[in-house]
Amino acid sequence: MSPIALLLAIAVALSGLGLVVLDMQRRQSPKQTQLLWGGGVAGGIGAGFLAPALHDGLYDAVFRLLYGTPDHVVHPLEQDMPILLVGFLTTIVGVVVYAVGSRIP
Repeated sequence: MSPIALLLAIAVALSGLGLVVLDMQRRQSPKQTQLLWGGGVAGGIGAGFLAPALHDGLYDAVFRLLYGTPDHVVHPLEQDMPILLVGFLTTIVGVVVYAVGSRIP
C-alpha cells in the first residue's frame, strides 16, 4: 500500500470513528456502551482496510477485474484503489450499522 493510500485510509478510519464517538458523547451514552460501539466500529473499519491489503491473490483478482491486465505503468494510487474502495465501503457500513443499531432499545 502506498504512503498516500495509507494516510487516506487512516484519515477515513479516524473520521468514521470520530462520528461514532461524537454521537455517543452527544447522546450521553454510558462509557461501556461508548467503548463497545467505538471498538466495534474501529475494528470493522480497520479490518476493511487491512483484509484486502493482506490477501494479495484476491487483491490481484479484483485489480484485474476492475482494470484488466495492466499493459502500461500504473500509478500507485490507482493500484491501491480496490483496497481503498473496500475500506471506504466498510467504513460506511460500520457507521450505518452503528446509527441503526445504537437506536434500537
